[in-house]
Amino acid sequence: MVSIDEQGTSTSPRRTIRLGYVPLVDCAPILIARDRGLFEKQGLNVIIEPQPGWATVREKLVHDELDAAECLGPLAVAIHHGVGTRAKKMSVPLIISANGNGITLSNEIPTEIIETKNGLLNYLDKDWDKDRPFTLASVHPCSSHHSLLLQWLRQQGVANHPRLNVISLPPQVVGRNLASGHIDGFCVGEPWNSVAILSNMGWCAATSTDLSNGHPEKVLATTSSFAEREPEALHALTLSLLQACHFCQNPQNREIVLQTLCNDRHLSTYADAISNSLLGKFQSGPGTRSRKLPDFHIFHGGNINAPTSQASSWLRDGLRTAGLVPKNESFGQDNIFRMDLFNNALSEFDSNKNTIN
Repeated sequence: MVSIDEQGTSTSPRRTIRLGYVPLVDCAPILIARDRGLFEKQGLNVIIEPQPGWATVREKLVHDELDAAECLGPLAVAIHHGVGTRAKKMSVPLIISANGNGITLSNEIPTEIIETKNGLLNYLDKDWDKDRPFTLASVHPCSSHHSLLLQWLRQQGVANHPRLNVISLPPQVVGRNLASGHIDGFCVGEPWNSVAILSNMGWCAATSTDLSNGHPEKVLATTSSFAEREPEALHALTLSLLQACHFCQNPQNREIVLQTLCNDRHLSTYADAISNSLLGKFQSGPGTRSRKLPDFHIFHGGNINAPTSQASSWLRDGLRTAGLVPKNESFGQDNIFRMDLFNNALSEFDSNKNTIN
């Protein structure tokens, strides 16, 4: 393992790691680990590289242009098995966040449709009068957003409705497509639900907490070849991000987390939207419509960070539900979710967590 001096800083030569992320609220642990020197303390020189969307993250992992990335959980499984891409063996030693998503509909859609039994079904059957399908977007077919959206549509009784269309869009463009009338709603991560809500473009019909509270969201994903080639560097990276997740979860640190996110040039203009979901009180619609949601984003606690078999099953089931993998097809013993690597990091974290600041 990496050697540590009396100040808790690695004395080994620094290993440079290219770490990808998509600028969203739940990238907070990556930014915190960088800005508070957690990577450096573990002897790492981490170059964090923002990506425009999840398809780019996928391709850069497959082609070794990134050593690791904050990744959609189902997407890591898809890459490993070659679902929608060339197969590349992956390893996931850490779950970075849970929850964090919402389903937002256009203000043209009346709120009572989800408060009435068969409301959305009746709306599509009788009141939908546009010359195109009722169109909803998720960020990627291999995502928890897509799984949650399909679950919500099943609950509304419209999952197979002939007037319904579900598409994929990068998270940062869903708002402009909603505003222009190209789509009627979306399921994305923050801050994009809040951007639409605070701009009076839409209202939130459901969040992760309503649909599958505590579901695994973003994971630390790396290629298995990197994990085998650089075990000490991966251990240090996993430990650094686990420490950052612990920091982000503490309510006393949320203002610091907010400021850190707002200092990112890709998120700097969205301070109000970021605080809307991060600080516990979520304005979910026009005017004063709000909810107390302290668990909108979960970064640490219980088994949230552990890549357990239960988390693995939830992510894999999402790929089956989306029709990307046959429901009766087994994934086999693929060893993507590395509890051994997580436990090694957790053991060191537990012995040092009182020194994290």
